[in-house]
Formats: sequence, C-alpha cells, structure tokens
Amino acid sequence: MDCPCAQSDCSSERPGTVLRVIRRFPAGRSNSEVVTATPMDAEHRAHGTYCAPMCTFCAIIAGEMDASVVLDHPDAVAFLDRSPVFLGHVLVVPRRHVVTLAELAIADVGPFFTQVQRVSAALPEALGCDGTWVSMNNVVSQSVPHLHAHVVPRVRKDGLRGFFWPRMRYADDDAMEVMAQRIADSLQA
Repeated sequence: MDCPCAQSDCSSERPGTVLRVIRRFPAGRSNSEVVTATPMDAEHRAHGTYCAPMCTFCAIIAGEMDASVVLDHPDAVAFLDRSPVFLGHVLVVPRRHVVTLAELAIADVGPFFTQVQRVSAALPEALGCDGTWVSMNNVVSQSVPHLHAHVVPRVRKDGLRGFFWPRMRYADDDAMEVMAQRIADSLQA
C-alpha cells in the first residue's frame, strides 16, 4: 500500500499479524546502534503510517528487530528493557507510533493503559516481586522517541529511592496558587 504522502522512501505497511514467538536481541547489539528514530509529522499521524527510517520500537512491533516480547496485543506490545533498572523491567509501547502521551489519541489511552495495567499485575506473580513502579517520560529523558511505559518490578528495600526526584518547596502559598492557576488555565485552553 502506498503512503498518501508520496515520499519515495515512505512505508505505510503496518503489522497485521500477531507475533507468536519471543524474539531476542543478538548479543552486543543495542537499540541505538540499529535505527535512528524519526518522529511522525502530522500528515503521517493522520493516516497512521511512518516513514523510513523507522524508530526502534516500530521496528520491534513490525518484527524487523529482535526483542524479548512478553505481550503482543492489538493495542500494545511489551518487551524487556535492554538496560533494566531491575531484571524483569518491561517496556509497554502502543502499536501506533506517537512520541508523547499528549499525542496518543483519546480513544487509545484506555486500551493502552489496560495493557500497562495487565503487565503491572503480572510481574508480582511471575517474578515474586512485592509490586511495581510504573512511569513514563515525555521528551525529557525519553531515550526512544516512541511513547512507552516502564513497568519495573520492585521489592521492599531494593535500594531504589527517590534520588531522581529531589523534592522542592514553594516559596509560599501564593507561589503555589500561581503555579496551580497556570496549569488550570492551560487545561481549559
């Protein structure tokens, strides 16, 4: 199928079948060595296609790049992180390429997070962990520009602390109200 954007190197082919096997990265190969990501422009988002070169996660979804897949669902694919915080750290990605949560279609938010929830619920049983930590970066610290949720197995006293979340204080209640109003105004826009 040809992409409506008419670029000679564009591919609008999307995976139509569900993967049946767990795929693994060959030893010594990392995500960043294989493909560089190109975020979709508005034209491609409108018809759900992506242009070459594909992003790393799109390549995994399409079966063109190996990964240790733990969930292959019409709404999302989940696979082990190559550089886990703890062993069993899973990345859950929507099939459709979007870079940030804000770009995920409203109709896709619930189905995507249902799969994140399923993975989060499965890890304690599968790994014997006490719980999970679920997080998502949007642009800042996002190593692959394709939306993904981290589902990290946790056990009590595992050493992971809020070192990456230094706590701050507002100067006073007025400063806090000004910040709240800025955010509320943006949400109403």
